[in-house]
Amino acid sequence: MQPACGAAPPSRAFPTAVLTLLILAIAALELWPICAFQYFPSQDGPSHLYNATLLAWYGDWPLAREYFEIRFPAAGNLLTNVILAALVRLFGPQLAEKLLLSAILPSYPAAAWFLLRLFPGAATEFALRFFVLGRGIFFSLGFWNFCAGTGAMLLMAGLAAKWRQQPGKPVAAGIAAASGAIYFCHSLAWAAAAAGALIYRLASGAARFLYADGGEDRVAGRAAC
Repeated sequence: MQPACGAAPPSRAFPTAVLTLLILAIAALELWPICAFQYFPSQDGPSHLYNATLLAWYGDWPLAREYFEIRFPAAGNLLTNVILAALVRLFGPQLAEKLLLSAILPSYPAAAWFLLRLFPGAATEFALRFFVLGRGIFFSLGFWNFCAGTGAMLLMAGLAAKWRQQPGKPVAAGIAAASGAIYFCHSLAWAAAAAGALIYRLASGAARFLYADGGEDRVAGRAAC
């Protein structure tokens, strides 16, 4: 049976409590490999940890200063290394890696949940699918800057949607912070975010043109009830 014209489709969303428990349960399963091994097995992870350890103790190791020079590139691919270095200084290499990865992995579904909750009728349980993105091949390869950057992309999309609903200084500051974090994580993630914002802007402008001043007639094949 088809719903009446103009009637909202029936909601199939999980109750919030059930969805929260599902996310926590899946997060525990996803974080298990990080906690189970002394160091998380990845391709580039040992290199990241080595560089972070040098950065953390650079001022205390004369031998390191003799052979290494610290340079912060303007092209990004940097933020998680700096965070990891700070964690190494506080907790040591083993726990520092676990803390960093435990923050990156849930950022995908958390940001997706924040984004989807801003749209009425959106199925927030779809955020569960973003666990698959978090544990993709790039995470296992140790591309942690890129993973953190793409997670921040989802957060910036949610903040942009919130800006359209409730503009204000806190949301603008959040967008600026997320944009900066994306850039310093990975320039490719920032370029993808900028391209997405441009496409969205062009699509919004085209929609306003088509539907302004009776322009609905310009759109062929409008959906009928």
